Amino acid sequence: MGMIVGREKEKIELERLYQRNEPVFLALYGRRGAGKTFLINEFFKDRLIFKHTGVYSGKSKDLSAKEARELELEYFADSLRKHGQEIPVPLLSWREAFNELERLITNGGKEDRKAVFIDEMP
Repeated sequence: MGMIVGREKEKIELERLYQRNEPVFLALYGRRGAGKTFLINEFFKDRLIFKHTGVYSGKSKDLSAKEARELELEYFADSLRKHGQEIPVPLLSWREAFNELERLITNGGKEDRKAVFIDEMP
């Protein structure tokens, strides 16, 4: 399992969730710097169909709520494009964004299980 040292219980639980015969939503939380992102990146390295990291709030702290949402949607669209999804126009809402993510997942190949990693979403 890559360079993950220790974390045996976490790796067993991640594998158990990954192997379920139904969609699973996992929210992983903990103190800053504990290795949450590293764990997910390493464990799902070859299984991720989509990965996105939200805009750090420091980049958007001086923006209005509307401007911050537009910036987040722009970054999300960039992540979709990096994973092969064609998006000809700016995304105007999170509904559109997740519809595009659904299209990416649906068209993403024949693997039975697909992992999506959304990190640092406000």
